[in-house]
Amino acid sequence: MAIWLIRADANGSYEQKFIEDGRIYVTLPGLSVNLAILPDRDGLSQAMTRSYAAESPRRLNSLVNQIWPFAHEMNKGDLVLLLHAQKPAITVGEVTSDYRFEHAAVDPFYHWRSVNWIATDVPRAHFGRDLLLSLNSPLAFSRISRNNAGQRLAAMRAQDWKPEPAAVFDETSDELIEGINLEAFARDQIARIITLHFNGDSLTELVAAVLKARGYTTSRICDGLPHGGILIGSGTLGFGFPRVCAQVLMTDAPVDRPALDALLESAAKFGAQEVLFVSWSGFTAPVRRQPAADFFSVRLWSSQELLEELAASYGLLDDAIKARLQLKPIWISGAQEP
Repeated sequence: MAIWLIRADANGSYEQKFIEDGRIYVTLPGLSVNLAILPDRDGLSQAMTRSYAAESPRRLNSLVNQIWPFAHEMNKGDLVLLLHAQKPAITVGEVTSDYRFEHAAVDPFYHWRSVNWIATDVPRAHFGRDLLLSLNSPLAFSRISRNNAGQRLAAMRAQDWKPEPAAVFDETSDELIEGINLEAFARDQIARIITLHFNGDSLTELVAAVLKARGYTTSRICDGLPHGGILIGSGTLGFGFPRVCAQVLMTDAPVDRPALDALLESAAKFGAQEVLFVSWSGFTAPVRRQPAADFFSVRLWSSQELLEELAASYGLLDDAIKARLQLKPIWISGAQEP
């Protein structure tokens, strides 16, 4: 069993199509040649040179090395890790068909394989540090073979995708670091720390500390609040506006709409005008597609938003919280190579 990493596209706009269709696609626009009839990689390289004459030889070679395995090396039973562009989560699928070419398909969905999605929105923080390095490869499609990935993912699957134990982490090597997205890797590492040291009710403590650093007054001691509830007021004593009722959950499943509606009911009882729902595992599609009427009353933080808020307020956090996180801010260049 091989392990494959795939990205639907840079912005994640095709991810829902992948999931709803039960397929993975090559999403390179204009590639309308049947890959199955090409004799070898050189044949694909020649076809792509004709179709993408403006691309550099280096870029074309990279594309060939990603596209050829999709058609000729992937097998039924292999696992596919679909990386989500807008949330720190991975959807896992099992390949169930050979390569297919559909000339009448809408561009760029000519090339596909059927997939049985076996796990949705597995937090990236559940994967060991060395596997996360591979997951931060900039390639749209690649095979993961380092660090006994197949056996470890099989073990995670048997444990319903619970976090890997910290003991499996391997030391980072220069070979692995080269070419990865260091910002994404650092974010994954911080998420892993929070998963290990702020699980369960402790996550509520972290969120309260972030809100305090932003100048709010919070209270976690109040009958009638939902599990993980926080009352949030503005100003030193908390008597100002807005008045917010928050709920913080670290569960294995995304939060659904009934949970949000229950929080809105609790907020009304306490006279809060707004609600903040923090769900480490994110939210189901009906919740994310919240109606416009909720815009002025509801804010949703998944792990991604919480990490952004944590980074923005880290210097103002209580020393006790910073001691548990043990983070060190650094600067890296965001400039592209010429």
